[in-house]
Amino acid sequence: MSIITKKKYICQNCGNEFESGRECAGRTPKFCSRACAGYKKGNIPYNAGTSELQKYDKCVECGKEKTSARSKLSDLCQTCSNKKRAQKTVYYACPKCGKPKNERGRSDRVLCNSCARLEVWKNFFIEFGELCANKDYFGFTPTLKKAIRKSQNYKCAFCGDNKKTLDIHHIDYDKTNSAENNLIGLCRKCHMKTNFNRDYWKEKCQKIKSHGNLIE
Repeated sequence: MSIITKKKYICQNCGNEFESGRECAGRTPKFCSRACAGYKKGNIPYNAGTSELQKYDKCVECGKEKTSARSKLSDLCQTCSNKKRAQKTVYYACPKCGKPKNERGRSDRVLCNSCARLEVWKNFFIEFGELCANKDYFGFTPTLKKAIRKSQNYKCAFCGDNKKTLDIHHIDYDKTNSAENNLIGLCRKCHMKTNFNRDYWKEKCQKIKSHGNLIE
């Protein structure tokens, strides 16, 4: 196994001395970096001829030696960097529980994550309670669904398919209105069509319902 030895050369562009181990086949390196190789002789490149960024083997704050190549590109170690960032972080208390919350999280949210999650569930139960208070919602029973399917001879009101179980569709799209004249039996394929262009399907369902569930 051959050991690569580095030699010192003078850059023909910036005049700086650099080391390289790429000499082979009688070709000597002429430039210290790609920046110098891309510029004409005599012009100053954008990085002043340096081939690498400045490296810090030790942290400037605590003097801790760095092991990884990525951490050497910064003047601070990871621990000192986190401490410095924590000093700049502004903390404020949640108005509901008093828990401190920093601005690095959801600064647009007034409450902390725990209280905000409780508020979401609270609003959900309030809406669910209002829905439960409406007795018409519980009128949509399996017995009523079976009666609608039986009145249509278990056939879809649109295509007449009787091979699959019919879905019960609310004509006015109001789930709380479970009156018989507002329900119609449709197959799964036809029921999916009613999710779009609701005005058209609402008018068509009402017309079919008025003719005694006759298929057009």
